[in-house]
This record gives sequence, C-alpha cells and structure tokens, in this order.
Amino acid sequence: PARWLASATALALSKREDAVGTWHLVSDGECSWFQFASAIYAEALGAKVLERAPRLLGIPSSDYPTKAKRPAYSRLDCSKFAADFGLQLPDWRLGLRQVMAELAEAKA
Repeated sequence: PARWLASATALALSKREDAVGTWHLVSDGECSWFQFASAIYAEALGAKVLERAPRLLGIPSSDYPTKAKRPAYSRLDCSKFAADFGLQLPDWRLGLRQVMAELAEAKA
C-alpha cells in the first residue's frame, strides 16, 4: 500500500535528515504479474469484494511485446534502504489483505 511507502519514507527522513541518494523500497516478497493478479482476485473473493473473478491466463514475457527490452528477472533490491535506515516493509501479501479488508468494509 502507498501508505507503507509514505510511512517508511517519513521514518527514514526522521532517522537521517541529511540522507542523499537513491534507494529502492517495495514490500517484501516477490511474485510474477500473473501471481499478483491471481492473489488480488483470490483476496477479493475471500473478502466478498467480488462475487466472481475473471479467468486469468498467464503468459511469458516473450509473448507480451514492448518497445523496451525487459530483464528476465527484475526484482528490486531494497537492502541498501534496510541497511541505511534499519527499515524493511512487510510482505506484499499482508498489504493486499489489509487493502481488501478496507475495501470490504467500505462496501458493507
């Protein structure tokens, strides 16, 4: 969730106001876009945000044409952020569950 990024950024700045540089920051864990979409629909169904999910079809990156060449493995490395600020975000699945719970509550 964006609030995780905002909170971690604010905490990092409060720890080191003089910090200058570039850091990667994303939730912990990894997945493919297909796995991410599948998890979103599964959580949405479980939280009763959706009545039914569409059928998803995973495809290899080679079947998805883009002008820019994409790396085969492109996970962001957040170890510099963790080392410099002592902060690490929780697993993305936890964030997904929190967001779906909020959507379910708003829908109720």
